[in-house]
Amino acid sequence: RKMISYTLFLKQQYFPVIVTKMIQLTLRHGICKESCVGLASLSFLLCEFEDFKASNHIGRLATLLLERFKSEEYLPHIYALYIGGVGCWLTHTVLNLERFLCGYKVGMQTGGVDIAMLNAHLYLI
Repeated sequence: RKMISYTLFLKQQYFPVIVTKMIQLTLRHGICKESCVGLASLSFLLCEFEDFKASNHIGRLATLLLERFKSEEYLPHIYALYIGGVGCWLTHTVLNLERFLCGYKVGMQTGGVDIAMLNAHLYLI
């Protein structure tokens, strides 16, 4: 998850490479709790290609995995990448504010200050 944050904020040219590798590892070795971050990242990446239907489908899959594995530490990533990416194209931003606030709170509680601040930024704008 730190690699995703790093490439998302500082080295955007490597973001597709890291996302592709995460998805390849998931397909090769099976789904684990970290797979939800890879899927949410893929959802975010597909927005760049304006494939919002596929992006929404994959993002919902990421949230289902998040719930299934009860991996709350990845919730801020899912909210920032999926809700912040495709959510703004498909739903009104006001409907997502509570999720961003929740992503901020969980990020601060679990030590993910960088992604918590991204959720706070999405909440405030």
